Amino acid sequence: MEETQFQQAPQPQQSSQTPNQAPQNNGIDWGGEIQQFFKKDLKSLFINLFKFPASGAQRFLDTSSKSVVAPLCMIVFSFIICTFIPYLTTLMKLGSDFASFVPFSIFCGIGVAPIIFALFITLSLFVLMAIKQKTDILLAFRHSAIHMLLFTCCIVVISILGLFVDGGMMGLFLGGGMLGLKFWSVICMLVAIYAIAMGISAVRQTLQTCDNSGKEGYVWYFSPLVIFLSLWLTMLIVKNF
Repeated sequence: MEETQFQQAPQPQQSSQTPNQAPQNNGIDWGGEIQQFFKKDLKSLFINLFKFPASGAQRFLDTSSKSVVAPLCMIVFSFIICTFIPYLTTLMKLGSDFASFVPFSIFCGIGVAPIIFALFITLSLFVLMAIKQKTDILLAFRHSAIHMLLFTCCIVVISILGLFVDGGMMGLFLGGGMLGLKFWSVICMLVAIYAIAMGISAVRQTLQTCDNSGKEGYVWYFSPLVIFLSLWLTMLIVKNF
């Protein structure tokens, strides 16, 4: 009796990964990103901005995390620092009775100021980059962390220096009174000028990444416009707090 042999046709090998089983690596590692920001990115931002004023912004954007976590961390960091440093310095200067005539909402307005300023910077940069056919909202948002840091440093320095007007170290060396107040005003003005100059330089570095035409006017004239327009809009909003 003849045995019939049936040969089974070879079946195609199935891929170990189907479209539905493909690994998803698009999520954000919030814990790792937050840890990296406070351990590495924040330190890198300080060092690059103050050690390399002409190229620090671009160095930070090239070496820091490319996710949205860094600017979000900077928002929280700036709000806490800019709210409580002026509050504590005022408490130390005026005493515990100052709360009756200095509402806490004033300090919240100070804390919100860097965030509003950075949001206007983000929107301005996004519009200007979109004109050059580079619609990178994440780059504009990451760039805003630079300006939040500058604004935060400016507020902290002015708040701490305010402790020494009419007393303390300035009172000891300058005799306090009007002379101490004038000295404090000059220092605050210098801090503001340096912060504005560094902010204009940072905007210029970012706009240069999307302008390959070689025309310097686009970057040169729009950079200060972004800073001063954002400052003006920020002051309009914050003064109503």
